[in-house]
Amino acid sequence: MISNRFDFDEFVAKVRDRNIEEINLRLREEIREAERVTGPHIRGAPERRKLGAPEYLKLLKGLAWSLSTNERPSSVQPWDLPRMRPIFESLVNRGELRPEALIIFHPPSR
Repeated sequence: MISNRFDFDEFVAKVRDRNIEEINLRLREEIREAERVTGPHIRGAPERRKLGAPEYLKLLKGLAWSLSTNERPSSVQPWDLPRMRPIFESLVNRGELRPEALIIFHPPSR
């Protein structure tokens, strides 16, 4: 696991400069491992859940959704969305995503 403390910002810092394929690979691995260590009947899982594993998983899955659809994930709170921005900005700056990908960080129009 990239973040044994279930720290989403730590995960972002470690993967933001990687290419999109590697980011997606790391996301899938991190989601799978976090689900494995917090699943039912796993020793230490209740403590890991108290440390924030469910929220960490929600953010990881939201990031995966956003990268694949370029849509704002409904499962992520509005105040948490900017935490994903460094990855998107890095990918835009390297030409792996179009600048329009940053639209998900703008307030929704009404």
